[in-house]
Amino acid sequence: SLPNSFNISSKRVFESTTFIILLEGVMEHVAVLLIRIFIYHFILDTVWFIKVSLGQATRVGLA
Repeated sequence: SLPNSFNISSKRVFESTTFIILLEGVMEHVAVLLIRIFIYHFILDTVWFIKVSLGQATRVGLA
């Protein structure tokens, strides 16, 4: 019965290892996605801020 119990435990280890590898892969994709979204919003906010600043500057320059 010893080889049988060893087989079950090794199978469980293999399954948990596979799960951890899959989880790491998913987390990596999520992290990349979040970073891209963050950078995208940051760029949009920066562009908006520059536009507003330039708009105010031109208004001040015209006035």
